[in-house]
Amino acid sequence: MTKISRNFEEGEFLVSADYPELAAKMRLSKRDKEHLWPLVHCGLQPIRDYFGIAVIILSGKRSSALNEAVNGAPSSQHLVASAADFIIPTVPMAQVYEYIKHELCWGGQLFFYQRDLFIHLGLPQPGVTKRQFIK
Repeated sequence: MTKISRNFEEGEFLVSADYPELAAKMRLSKRDKEHLWPLVHCGLQPIRDYFGIAVIILSGKRSSALNEAVNGAPSSQHLVASAADFIIPTVPMAQVYEYIKHELCWGGQLFFYQRDLFIHLGLPQPGVTKRQFIK
């Protein structure tokens, strides 16, 4: 699989723990790859570098069928590979959220799902900044 950065490969963004059969059918388009590059290089790779521990992608690119199966928003950034949900298994995710919010100064979507302990990171969109804890 093609490397995007030192620690990330394209295949890591074609996953679904709940619907692996739908994830297996997905492919990245040229546009998807163009979106993944800044998501990885400006967001996920700096997070990986700071914590020094693998960032595990739970959900990256979603097909329409996969997005519907997981009850994703109809306009989800996952549909165009410009968002990723992730965990860092040995680091408290609240700490990761605070790092992204204050040190990385991420200007796009930044959601911390407290109940499920994962973070959603989405590329910036003109005029939209969303940061929130979700219970």
